[in-house]
Amino acid sequence: MPDSDHTSQETNWLERYLETAIRNNVCVRIRCTTCGAEDFRLGLLGEYARATGKVASTVITFARLNHDTAIDLAQALALVRPSKTDRKFFDAVRFVLFDVRYFIGGPWAEQELERILGHSYAGDVLERMKAHYNETQRARTAREDYQSPERVQQRREEKRRMNQQQHAERMERKKEKDRLWREEQAGTDS
Repeated sequence: MPDSDHTSQETNWLERYLETAIRNNVCVRIRCTTCGAEDFRLGLLGEYARATGKVASTVITFARLNHDTAIDLAQALALVRPSKTDRKFFDAVRFVLFDVRYFIGGPWAEQELERILGHSYAGDVLERMKAHYNETQRARTAREDYQSPERVQQRREEKRRMNQQQHAERMERKKEKDRLWREEQAGTDS
C-alpha cells in the first residue's frame, strides 16, 4: 500500500509542473510560431515520465505522444485543483487540453475528455474552450455568409437602388426649385 505522501505526490505532479512552468514564464501559447512551446511540452513529458514511471524515451516529443499517454494526462488534469486561478494557469491548462484532445483523437475525443474531466477545473476550462470554439464558428459562418457572392451582389443592388432613389429625389427637388425660380423670374420681367 502506497504511503499518503507518495499518492499525494503522484496526484499533484501536473499541478506542480504547471505552477512551476508559469513561475518560470515558460511559453504556453497554442501554436506559438516562435518556439512551438517546446520547453513546456518537453518538461511536461519529463514530469509525466517521472510521476508515472513510464519510460521517457517512448514519449520524447509530442509528435510521438500516443493515445494512452494522452488519456493519462487527461486523468492527471482532472486532479488539478489550483489554489489560485489566474489567466496564466488557465492558459497552461488550456494548452495541455488542446494537445491532449488532439492525441486522444477520433470523433469521440470530446466525449472522452468530458467523461474523464467531469466537473473539475480542467473540465470547466474545456467547457470554456468549447464555448469559444462555438462562438468562433458562429462568427466565421456569419462572416462567410456576409461575404458570399450572393450577399455581396444583394448589397450592391440595394446600394445602387438607394443611390438611384436618392438621385431621383434630388432631381425632383431641383425641378421644383427651377420651376419656382422661373415663376419668380417671369413675375419680375413684367
